[in-house]
Amino acid sequence: MRLNNSVLLIFIFLALLSGCNPPNKTDDLKNKNWKTEHSDSPEVSLQIEQYKATIKRLYSTNPDSAIYFYLKVIDLYEQNHMPYNEFDAYIKISELYCFRLNDGANAVYYYGEALKTMNKNGGFEDSNPFFYIDMGNMFYMNKLYAQAHKSFEKAIEIATEKKDSFAISVGQNNIGIVFREEGNFEASKSFFRRSLAIREKITPLYEAQEYIYLAKVFTYQNIADSILYYRNLAIEALKRHSLIQSNPSIITNSAAKALAEGFNIYESELMAIAGQLKNEPRKALQYYQIALDKANFFGDTESSIIYLFKIAELQDKLSNYEEAVKYATKAYQLAKTFKSFEYSVSTSKLLNELYAKNHNLNKANFYLNEVVDYSDSINRLEATAKLQTAKILLVTNQVEDSVRYYQFQVKKHRQITKIQSFSITILIFLLFMASILIVYIQRKRKLLKLEHLKQMALFIKKMEQEEQDKKLRKGEEIKYFSNKFEEKLIGLMETQKVYLQKNITLADLADMLDTNVTYLSQYINNQLKTNFNDYINSQRIKEACRMFRDNASMKYSVDQIADMVGFSSRTTFYTTFKKFTGITPSFFQKHILNHEVSFPDENR
Repeated sequence: MRLNNSVLLIFIFLALLSGCNPPNKTDDLKNKNWKTEHSDSPEVSLQIEQYKATIKRLYSTNPDSAIYFYLKVIDLYEQNHMPYNEFDAYIKISELYCFRLNDGANAVYYYGEALKTMNKNGGFEDSNPFFYIDMGNMFYMNKLYAQAHKSFEKAIEIATEKKDSFAISVGQNNIGIVFREEGNFEASKSFFRRSLAIREKITPLYEAQEYIYLAKVFTYQNIADSILYYRNLAIEALKRHSLIQSNPSIITNSAAKALAEGFNIYESELMAIAGQLKNEPRKALQYYQIALDKANFFGDTESSIIYLFKIAELQDKLSNYEEAVKYATKAYQLAKTFKSFEYSVSTSKLLNELYAKNHNLNKANFYLNEVVDYSDSINRLEATAKLQTAKILLVTNQVEDSVRYYQFQVKKHRQITKIQSFSITILIFLLFMASILIVYIQRKRKLLKLEHLKQMALFIKKMEQEEQDKKLRKGEEIKYFSNKFEEKLIGLMETQKVYLQKNITLADLADMLDTNVTYLSQYINNQLKTNFNDYINSQRIKEACRMFRDNASMKYSVDQIADMVGFSSRTTFYTTFKKFTGITPSFFQKHILNHEVSFPDENR
């Protein structure tokens, strides 16, 4: 398995990270040329260029296909003894897995392959600080902040030795981002300011970027004046940048344009956030609309969703119900289209609240169900992400525990292999135990389902007996009722179905029977052995069951059926249904439609 191999390869990486030197890094190897190679064969060079052109075309739109062609070009590099190119391609694959596919395990694996190629051929990528910056970014993407911090510090150490001020500023900036995510805002601002001290000497564009990062920290701290202060500094830096031509050795024109576009969007958002913090909702609304227009213009879908949602919230705050619904609906549709589950949940919640305020219960219930569905999707994604992060962390921690052996005792390779084997055995054991647990849970669910089906069958059998009694009562030759009062009560229930009336009371039913409340209450208590509420609700539940049977086309939802049989709320219906049947209405509906329990047809 790849993960199995990557454990060994990560030993090399963490050995480098901790400053140790593997035995094959001798002084004479340090003089070896370690840079891009070119093939002597024109045919091979042409094939490589074709693959690279295909990769360039697919890199942003189809990362899986880009990886496929990277692996093909790696085969050519290996066959033609081009180790640096092979190393570089592995790094690119790792970046694709990390940043485009969010697959930390494979990102770690291909970094390991790059390190293996580097060490085998005497390369020294540890002299490049961006190697560690990329590795730190991979850890950061998987929320492994301690490992990310360590990688960025290593990058700063190398960059300081090489006097690479820009790399130092990137490392400091990234540490600031890590501290911000951990909630250590003062440390975050300190590192952003260190980075700023370097970047303001390089280009106004990078200076503006750092001002934006500082402003972002103050949005977390809800300090409006500081947000505006750094936003204004960023605007001034951008103006200075517009007066000079970008230096291609520092930043390409396309990269500069992309950064400027991002600032263009974000500065309006900062103004909107400051407006909210200063309790100026109309001003905030104005700037969120500007930010939305910019995001739409530059094709920034995620920002568009956020701004639509913020505008909807502000419109609701300003009591503009229709506008709030319009923008919230747009945000919901965009989030749904781009499968952004987190935003789908937040927009559905907002729409549920808006429709509930306006007493549109059908719409409110629809979006409530959407909240539940998308929350389940998020939980599944989070579970997958946690499993992946745990896997990466397991590998990393195992390696860190074993690095001291690798640093000075290469001869103890067998001992390290045993540690790996033991770890894998433990992992297999844990997976085995997890499998047993899953089987146990599934069995419990199956037994619970069978128990519910049994309860459902008993309830249906009871209903079937009542249907047969009803047919007997219709026979002229049988004297079924003991008195006219009983016959009239049964008629109201079975023929007129008065229990379908919402909020029907004991007094209402007594009036229909031309009797008084006391007599009717005593009759229900003594003769029917129940109380009025349970008597009415039992009739409603039986009617709901019949409607579930006849609802084969799913024309009506559970909530609609609850409303049709006389219940005023979903909660009351679910509670009452379970009280009389022992199961939920959703379970009943599903298994009736699947014909897992037969149901009598009253027309038979």
